[in-house]
Parts: sequence; structure tokens; C-alpha cells
Amino acid sequence: MSDLLDVSIRIGNSYNSEKITPGKTYDFRVNKNTRIKNLKDIFYECIISENGNTEEIKKEINNYELYTKNIIRLYDENEVIDTLQSYETINEIIFYAIKF
Repeated sequence: MSDLLDVSIRIGNSYNSEKITPGKTYDFRVNKNTRIKNLKDIFYECIISENGNTEEIKKEINNYELYTKNIIRLYDENEVIDTLQSYETINEIIFYAIKF
């Protein structure tokens, strides 16, 4: 298995759909040992770069957590490789960003 994996993060919901669009997917290529905290930081930077570095956007995105397709929450200390048993193939790694 390659050390690099293609990972997608899809927005599950949003309180401000004009700024953060539900259903929008962001694609990344990361090392399989990347911590979820680092993946979230990359994801947040993408949203900020699209919408501007405003306090409203920062507040909104910092409330998102990542989940697997089986709605298992990913914690900051988890690594991407920890989630692979949730997927039939490594070609379909998709996480959902959900705000509760």
C-alpha cells in the first residue's frame, strides 16, 4: 500500500449555506499516518481560502467534527489509517464534516 491516500471530506450540514455549502466535497492527498487534527487543519484552510478569513467563518468551521461513512467520530489523535477498516476499498475514503 502506498503511503499516500486520496481522502475526501464532504460537508454534511451548515448553518450558513451561503458560505459553507452542504454536500460540497473537498479532495486531499495525504499520508496514511496523517493525524485527523492535521487533516482538519488542511480542510479548514480550504474553506477559509474560499470564503475569506472572517471571524464568522472561523467560528463556523471550528464546530465541525469528522465522521466516517458509518458515522463514527474521528478524534484529533486518530490517524487516517485508523479508519481504513470502515471502507471496502481505499479508493472510497470519504469523511463527513458534521456540525451538531
